[in-house]
Amino acid sequence: MANPCPVKGCTADAKPGKLMCWPHWRRVPKALNRAVFDTYFTIRIDPEAYRQARDAAILAVNAKEAGE
Repeated sequence: MANPCPVKGCTADAKPGKLMCWPHWRRVPKALNRAVFDTYFTIRIDPEAYRQARDAAILAVNAKEAGE
């Protein structure tokens, strides 16, 4: 089951198991992209680290979309 892309104003769905739609995922800065992947694989050990990486990635893309 797909879930909506969390980027403000996006009407696309993210593929199952993905954080956001592909066009927006490509806008995530490389360091944040890596942080999301790294923390996803250890989510059972430290779920807060994943939440922080996920939220930072979403904020970064929202800022790019807003032209900041």
